[in-house]
Amino acid sequence: MAQIIAEADSLNRNYIPLTSDSLLLEACQYYDRFGSPNERMKAHYLLGCVYRDLGEAPRAIESYQDAVACADTTDAECDFQKLGCVYSQMGIIYHKLLLLSEEIESRRLASHFFFVAKDTIGAIYEYRVTAGAYILMNKSDSAEVILKRAINLYNTLNRSKESVASYIMLMHIYVNLPERIQELKTLIDKYESDFCNHRELPSSKRQYYYYKGKYFEFANQLDSAEFYYRKIYRSNMKPVQKDPMYRGLLSVFQTRHQSDSIAKYAKLLCEANDSSIAIKDQDLTAQVAASYNYAHYQKQSLDSEKKANNRLQLSIVLLILAFAATVLAAFFRYRYVVSQKEKQRTLEKLMANHAQALNLYEEKLQQLQALDENHQETIDLICQELEKVQKENVSVKLANAKSRQLIEKLNSQYEEKKQQLTSELNSQIDKVEQLERQLRLNEYKKNSIPFMNLGIVQRVKIYAENSSKQLPTADLQLLIEATKDCFPDLISDLNEAPGLSTLATNVCVLVFMNLPSKSITHLLNLSSQQVANLKRDINLALFNDDTATSLHNNLTSRYKLFSV
Repeated sequence: MAQIIAEADSLNRNYIPLTSDSLLLEACQYYDRFGSPNERMKAHYLLGCVYRDLGEAPRAIESYQDAVACADTTDAECDFQKLGCVYSQMGIIYHKLLLLSEEIESRRLASHFFFVAKDTIGAIYEYRVTAGAYILMNKSDSAEVILKRAINLYNTLNRSKESVASYIMLMHIYVNLPERIQELKTLIDKYESDFCNHRELPSSKRQYYYYKGKYFEFANQLDSAEFYYRKIYRSNMKPVQKDPMYRGLLSVFQTRHQSDSIAKYAKLLCEANDSSIAIKDQDLTAQVAASYNYAHYQKQSLDSEKKANNRLQLSIVLLILAFAATVLAAFFRYRYVVSQKEKQRTLEKLMANHAQALNLYEEKLQQLQALDENHQETIDLICQELEKVQKENVSVKLANAKSRQLIEKLNSQYEEKKQQLTSELNSQIDKVEQLERQLRLNEYKKNSIPFMNLGIVQRVKIYAENSSKQLPTADLQLLIEATKDCFPDLISDLNEAPGLSTLATNVCVLVFMNLPSKSITHLLNLSSQQVANLKRDINLALFNDDTATSLHNNLTSRYKLFSV
């Protein structure tokens, strides 16, 4: 396929007509499936050139439009030069069909893409030839502006030879305006000095003699005008090509009032401009234009039907995705409800264990008190017995020894029992404190975890990790609002505290999130000293603590924040 494209491209570049579309049709089908955008564009462009050489204008235009549709102008690798050629060829066909508005638009796009491809000369050429379409549309003012600008662009690039066609077209405009005779003379002088050097012009350029003859006619130098009108003639001229010569000579003889010559050249001019030919050309143009419009609209209809099918398929896919999203949402909702119920059951069990531990603690405490009371009663009883023994003249030493021995034994038993009960009591105190910490932690998490999972909090953490980005004002305001929703007492105390500014509130919220001072400095665009001073001021106003380092602990303790 690459060889077919290369051979066709070589023939087209060398202006050799392409006479068969069979191979290029296969190439287009192949590259439409497997080729890159540039390859598809080139294949359809060459197919359009085949139809151009075969005289099938509508099919050529259709192929050129297919080539344009294949181009990916958003890709830096796009062949903008070839895309400009496509639009240029479309402009040529539109000109032949007298579809002048379409020609102007095609030439404009061709010029644009040549500029993108850095082909300045090609871009200026496409811009310049639009003047011909404006002349045919009787918009000479627009054509004049275009031609003068093209001449300036050529002169800027030191390409004066490319300006010759612009000079000729300007002359064509001025020959119908006697008041522009001086400008016509300037163009004639410059054309002859720069391009023809007063030499005889070839047959293809003899139209210039008509413009020079017109100048002499304006200047009332009729002999010179007649001389240049007659110089237009060359052998084997077609009747229509003799139109400028007959028109000029007829004007000269009308000025001279030579009736026989007037009659002669009026007849010749009519033959050169046979009205039937003009009508026939108009009919042919209308038929070709209608044929092109039909093919173009038929293609648009097929494209619309294809787009409608694509939209239907897309709608079905979106519907399936929406249903899947709904199912997933319901599933995650169910999981969330189950998780919340499980958390509630865990909390209730924890609270029940806490109540049981408290009851056991009170029971052990009562047992210890009862032990103390029993011990004291026993000691009192022994003392009473000792006194009784002494009164009954029993041996005091023996009784005393026995009593002391019994007291030591009882003290030992008492200390042992007391140590056991104290150990059990301390164990229950530790268990109660642990359960109370878990309850407090659970209460802290209740507000802290949803707060830390908020989108704005996560976004601020990302900003904190990126030391080159300052926290946007909008995100800072959203963070303050989120903190106010989750911890209203904190924001209320900050607002009511004397001497604290809005900046202090911003610093306090970031400290509350447990962000390091280094991150706070770049998030708020402050110095380290400013952050330290603000933290100390907040700590002093809220907690009467004249330090900066203890601010986070004080905040989390009072406002029940669990740092995650």
